[in-house]
Amino acid sequence: MAHNSEAVRFIRSISGIIERIPYDTPITESERIFINPTEIDAVPQYLKSNFKIVVRYKDNVPFKAACIIYSPKSAVTVMIIINKRFELLFQQFIDQFPGNVFLSVTCERRAIYVHETCHLAAVIKLFPENYDNNTRKKFVAAVEAKFGNELEGGQFFMHFDDSTPYNFDDNHFQFAGDKLDYHVLFAELMFSNKKIKEVVAKLFNTEIRTKLKGISTYFWIPLLAHIAQGFFVVFNYKKDEFNKEIDSYRKAA
Repeated sequence: MAHNSEAVRFIRSISGIIERIPYDTPITESERIFINPTEIDAVPQYLKSNFKIVVRYKDNVPFKAACIIYSPKSAVTVMIIINKRFELLFQQFIDQFPGNVFLSVTCERRAIYVHETCHLAAVIKLFPENYDNNTRKKFVAAVEAKFGNELEGGQFFMHFDDSTPYNFDDNHFQFAGDKLDYHVLFAELMFSNKKIKEVVAKLFNTEIRTKLKGISTYFWIPLLAHIAQGFFVVFNYKKDEFNKEIDSYRKAA
């Protein structure tokens, strides 16, 4: 579809990073995940120097998630912080599948990861291809213009997300001059064509259907996709794409 082509192209350009974000895997043992672009093939060459990503898990914090941009002179580090409660409850959801215990938390967890990935994406789009002292100053100035003054130690942005992850203003993520549609980016990260095909295949899998027997079909998609029904109200075109894939699967069967 034409309206999502730009977002899809951008996702493909950083697919090596996206693939390392644990949307569907609970992280219960580790405190941090390091994503180093120098070790990844499917990322733009300019991210292989002076750009780092960390996903950190913290117990007993008063927020669901946060995104911090840390910019000493040598590099920029984007740290996504996830409340570890989501990981522990997601693991329990998996252990008790197909029960819907902690289903709402599991769906919220995926949406939170995608929301913070959109913040990361905005930083990647802002990050200069020719990173040096001059372009770093412009980078910092652009972030300060959106979020306020630099904090002590080069840490100049912290954003705690505690609202519904897929309800946000058009300018929630963008820095000045960024024209990417982040509503579309969010929808594509949540429910990509690949994810749609995987979920449809599960819906027609005899073993899985047997496990889901006795559970209201209303819960089947959230159980298999980890996506709340409210997502399809906000992003109705994804519901249409999903239904088209079901029709295609039936015709091919």
